[in-house]
Amino acid sequence: MATSLIGLGSNLGQREDLISLALARLDAEPNVSVTMSSRTYETVPIGGPAGQGLFLNAAAVLETDRSAKGLLRLLQQVEMDLGRRRSVRWDARCIDLDLLLHDNQMCTTEELILPHPRMSFRRFVLEPACEIAPTMVHPASGWILEDLLEHIRGHHNYVAVTGPKTVDTGRFVEAVERRLKEQHAILPRLILVPQDSVPKVVAKEDAASAKPDLRLEFWSPKSDMHGGTYWTDKETLLISNFWLGQAVTTTDSYLDRERYKEAQQQLPTYAKNAFTPKLLIVLDPPDQEGKVPVNKLGITNQTLPSNRSVLTTMETRFPEDQGPCLRLKCATKRKTQEAIEEVVASILAMQ
Repeated sequence: MATSLIGLGSNLGQREDLISLALARLDAEPNVSVTMSSRTYETVPIGGPAGQGLFLNAAAVLETDRSAKGLLRLLQQVEMDLGRRRSVRWDARCIDLDLLLHDNQMCTTEELILPHPRMSFRRFVLEPACEIAPTMVHPASGWILEDLLEHIRGHHNYVAVTGPKTVDTGRFVEAVERRLKEQHAILPRLILVPQDSVPKVVAKEDAASAKPDLRLEFWSPKSDMHGGTYWTDKETLLISNFWLGQAVTTTDSYLDRERYKEAQQQLPTYAKNAFTPKLLIVLDPPDQEGKVPVNKLGITNQTLPSNRSVLTTMETRFPEDQGPCLRLKCATKRKTQEAIEEVVASILAMQ
C-alpha cells in the first residue's frame, strides 16, 4: 500500500459540502482509504480571473494500492462527477483535487509531476498538509513538510531569478515588478546586475594567469547587495535577477583548476552576509527548452555555504538546503508571459 497526500480546494457552491463529498467518494472506492483529513482553511484565490470568491482548502492522507497515475485518474474522475469543468487556468472551481505526494515517488511526465511542482512554497497547501502530516517527506528536497512551511513563514522575503545568459533575467524581473505593482499594490525592491559582467572581469583567454580575486570581484558585491545592509525589515519583498549560488559556480569557466580551488577557499568571506532565497526561480533558455536538467547548474557541496548548512549536490529539483525551486520555460513570448504570471502567483502564494 502506498501513502498519498492530496490537496483539496473549492471556491464555488457549497464549498465545505463539496470537499466532504469528495473525501467520501474517495473513501468509498475499492483499495482507497482516507486515513486523515485536515480542517478547512479559507484563503484568497491565487492567479486566474479577477472577482473570484474565497477558497476553502484542505488536505488528506490516503492509503491505496493504486499507482500514482491510477490515483490521479481517480481524482480527476471525482472532480468531473462533482461538476468540475476545466477551461481557464486558475479559474473558479467547485472542486479541485491535487495529488501532492505518493510515497517517495518522483516523476515528470506530461500527465503527472511528483511531488507536485508548486506545493513546496504554497502556504495554502502546506498549512492543511502540516496539520495532518507534518513529518511527511518532500522527496525532491529531502525536507519534511513542516520545515517547508517554516521556511516560507519565517525566511527573509527574498526571491531570486536565475538562468543562463541567453535569458534576460533583468527584464523578466522588471516585468514581475510591474505586475505586482499594477495588479496587487505590492512594491518590491529590485536588485539587478548586468548579465555581461563576468567577461568584463576577466577574459576567458586570460584565465590561466587570472587572479581569483578578479573573478571574486564580480560576485562579492552580489553578496553585499542581498546582505544585511539591504534589508530594511524582514517583510520587504526583495527580488534579484541572479542567484549567488549559481554565480559562484561559473568561476571555473574563468579560472584554471588550481586557482579555482584557491577562490573557493575565499567564498565564505564574501558569502557570510548572503541570504538564501525563500524561492529560487530557474528560467529555461529558449534554445535549450526541455533539454537541460536542473542538475546541470553545476551546484556541488563545495559551492556556497547557505544559512542552514552546506549545500548538497543537486540530484533532484533543488538542493537540499537551498529551499524551494520553481523551473519555468521561456522559449517564446507567450511562455515568458506565462512564466511572469507564474512567478507573481508564486509570490502571492507564499504570503
